[in-house]
Amino acid sequence: MVSLRADMRGIGHTTPNSAAVIQTDGVILADSPQSPSLHALHGWLQQWEQAGRPAADAFIPSLTAADDDPTGWDLRILHRPAQPRPVSPR
Repeated sequence: MVSLRADMRGIGHTTPNSAAVIQTDGVILADSPQSPSLHALHGWLQQWEQAGRPAADAFIPSLTAADDDPTGWDLRILHRPAQPRPVSPR
């Protein structure tokens, strides 16, 4: 998980030489069009969508300091329950 601005977060993939992230607004950023991390991220997204998983706005992300690593962070996400659709009278 990354925080690019105070109000914009995302998840992504990195290597020592590449990086790619998808922001919560759906924008994908990468170090280059041929980025190995971009390729990995596209693969993850394709698998996620093929499995019928919910969109990013269905989750609430948060970062917490890792208990076992004083320099690390743990990503925690909560799934927002689906909002029921209003029933229209017939």
